[in-house]
Amino acid sequence: MTETRPTPPSPTGDPATGGAQGAAQSAERGEGHLDNLARLHRMSRTAGLGSTDYAAVNVPAVMTIIIGAASVLAVITPIFLFIPVAGVVIGIIALRQLRASNGTQTGTTIAVIGLLACLGFSAVSGYKVLSELRREARDKQQLDGLVERFGATLSQDKIDDAYQMLDGRLRERVTKPIFEQFIRGQYVAAFGPIKSMKATGIYEIQEATDDTGMRMAAGVGFVSTERFPSERALRTNFVYRWSGEDWKIFNLPEWFPPSKEPAQTPGGPPPTGPQGPPAPAR
Repeated sequence: MTETRPTPPSPTGDPATGGAQGAAQSAERGEGHLDNLARLHRMSRTAGLGSTDYAAVNVPAVMTIIIGAASVLAVITPIFLFIPVAGVVIGIIALRQLRASNGTQTGTTIAVIGLLACLGFSAVSGYKVLSELRREARDKQQLDGLVERFGATLSQDKIDDAYQMLDGRLRERVTKPIFEQFIRGQYVAAFGPIKSMKATGIYEIQEATDDTGMRMAAGVGFVSTERFPSERALRTNFVYRWSGEDWKIFNLPEWFPPSKEPAQTPGGPPPTGPQGPPAPAR
C-alpha cells in the first residue's frame, strides 16, 4: 500500500496572498530607508568649501585698499575729496559681500584697512575744508569792518587814524601830507565830504605758495558823500594785505594810482600826488 506524505504548508500561504504581503513588506522597508535619510542633518550646498585650499579674493575689497592709498590726494587738495568718499562706499559693499560669502571669499583685512584709510583721509581733508571756510568767513567779516571803519574815520575827519589803516608799503608811496591833501582837497571838492563806506562783501583772497605766508585780497567798496548820498554812487577798488595781525589797505588804485615814473631810490624825491578822484559810478 502506498503511503502518501502530507505536503508542508507554504510559508507564504496562498500565492495571491503571499504576493501582496511581500509587496507590503517591501514598501515598509522602503519607507524605513526614507525615514533614515530624513533623519540625516541637511548640510549647506557650500559646506566644506570654506575649508578648502582655494578661496576667491573679494574684488571690492581690493578696490577699497587701492582707493584708500589714493585718498592721500584729498589731503593735498580738497578737489580729490570724492576719492575717499567713493572708497567708503565700496568698502561697505565689500564687507557685506564677505559676510554673505560663508567663507568662500577672503579679503576682510584689506577691506577694513582700506576703509579706515578712506575715513581717515576724508576726515583730515574735511577738517581742512571747514577750517578754510571758517577763515574765509572771518576774513570777509574783518574786511567789511575795515572798509566801514575807514569810511567812518574819514567822515569824522580823523586823517591820522585813517592813515594808520593803510599798509606800510602804501604809506611809503603816499605820504601823510599827500593823503591829507587828497581827502580834504581834491575828493571833497569833487564829491563833497565823505559820509560812509560800505564793502560789497565779495573778495578774491590769495595766499602765497612760499613760506612767507603773505595773503592778499581785492574787493570793491562804495563811498557815500554829501553830494552823492546813494550807497552805490561812488565805486572804489580796494586791495588789502594781511599784516600778520589784521588786514590793512594795501592800495587804492583810483585814489593813488602807481606813478609811471621810474622808481626812486631811498632818499630821493617823494612820489607825485594823486591824479584825482574817480568819476561817479553810473
